[in-house]
Amino acid sequence: MVGGTIYVLDSIFTNTFAAVVINAPKGSTTQEQFLVTLDNVVLQSVTYAAYDITNGIVLNGGTTTISSWVIGTVYDTANPNGAWFAGKPLDAPHPATASLRGGPQGGYFERQKPSYSSSTHDYWLIAQALAKG
Repeated sequence: MVGGTIYVLDSIFTNTFAAVVINAPKGSTTQEQFLVTLDNVVLQSVTYAAYDITNGIVLNGGTTTISSWVIGTVYDTANPNGAWFAGKPLDAPHPATASLRGGPQGGYFERQKPSYSSSTHDYWLIAQALAKG
């Protein structure tokens, strides 16, 4: 069995080639495909919002907000038993809330990648103090 799932919620992608790239083995059934959901995603200078290399599915980027979009099985009033969609915009499952993507308080959750440029080699060699012999 192959596949997997990624759910991107209340996020911002800036100045990058692609927000999500999938290059996974192709399953023989829709249940074995890689699933992608983008909800409340802001793009700023992004070439592709989603790029599924395996299945040739592309969602172009740019500078825009994606309310909701999916590669996968959708269960809604039109498809109560579920239907497979190879890239489909959806009605947003929750209100579009700017405060979750930024706003004056810096957003609901924001974290930069850690930077260790000011750390010395001693910071990384803590095992030396614990080693005996």
